Amino acid sequence: MSAERIALRRALADPGVVVMPAAFDGLSALAVARAGFQVVFLTGNGISASLLALPDVGFLNLTDVVNVTANITRSVALPVIVDADTGYGNAVNAHHTVRVLEDAGAAGIMLEDQVNPKRCGLLAGTREVVGFDEAVGKIAAAASARRDPNFVLIGRTDAASALGLDEAIRRANAFLEAGADVGFVEGAWQKSQIEAIVKGVDGPVMVNQDESSVSSQYTVAELASMGVKLAVYPGILRYSVCYAMRWGLEVLKEDGSTKRARDRMVSFAEFNDLVGLNEVKELEERYLPANAQTSRA
Repeated sequence: MSAERIALRRALADPGVVVMPAAFDGLSALAVARAGFQVVFLTGNGISASLLALPDVGFLNLTDVVNVTANITRSVALPVIVDADTGYGNAVNAHHTVRVLEDAGAAGIMLEDQVNPKRCGLLAGTREVVGFDEAVGKIAAAASARRDPNFVLIGRTDAASALGLDEAIRRANAFLEAGADVGFVEGAWQKSQIEAIVKGVDGPVMVNQDESSVSSQYTVAELASMGVKLAVYPGILRYSVCYAMRWGLEVLKEDGSTKRARDRMVSFAEFNDLVGLNEVKELEERYLPANAQTSRA
C-alpha cells in the first residue's frame, strides 16, 4: 500500500471538498505540490496538448499516459489521480489500464463511458456513450483489477447531454455499485443540477470546475455547501501557461527584449529550486570527488 493512496483515502473521508488542480507534466505537478494542494489530477486534455499538440478527441494512448504518470509520481509526494479516458478500449482494456497505472504509481484513475474515440466533455454538442451494461461492466473490470485496496476509482458518465440527467445519475449509482469510489456526472454545471446529482448519487460526487463551464463560478465553500466531495480544476494551469507564453513572446517580438516581462517571470534560481537542483548539488558534494563536480548556478 502506498502512502499517497492512503492519503487520498483519508482526504475522501475527511470533511470538506478535495480541491484538485490539474497538471499535465512533471513541472506543472511540482507547481501544484509547491502551492500546498493535497491531490494532483492528471488531465488527459492537458497531456494531449502538451505532449502531442493535439486536441482532446481520442489521440492519446495508454503508453503516453503511463509515461507522464510515472514522471509525475516520481516527482511529487502527493496522490495523483489520472484521467484514463475510456480505459483505451473495452472492459478487458480497462482492467489492464488499472494495472499499469497502478504500477506507474497513480493513486487512482477516472474512467468514462463515452464511445471510442472520446471527445472532451466541454466541447459543444452531445456525447455518445456506450450501452448501460457495457459501461457498468467496464467499471466492474477496472475495480477488480486493483491490487491495492486504497487505489481510488472515479466512475464518470457523459450520458447527461444525450440521455438526460436522470440516466446519468442512474449510471453513476451503477458505477458505485460495481466498485467505483466516486461518481462524476460530466456536463451538468448549473447549481440545481449539481444539487440534484449530490442528492441522487449514493456516494461521493466529483464536479468539473473548468473555466469554460458555468460551474467555475462557484467557490470551494459553495461547492461544500452543495455536498460536493471532489472538485477538479482542469484548466487552471494549462490556460495560465498558454496565456503567459503568448504574452511573453509578444513582448519579445514587439520590444526586441524580455526586459518588460521579467517581473512576471520566476528567476533562474527559483526555477532551479522548483526542479530540485539543490538536491542534485547535495548528491554531488556527497558522492563525487571535488574535481568531478560540475559548477551549477
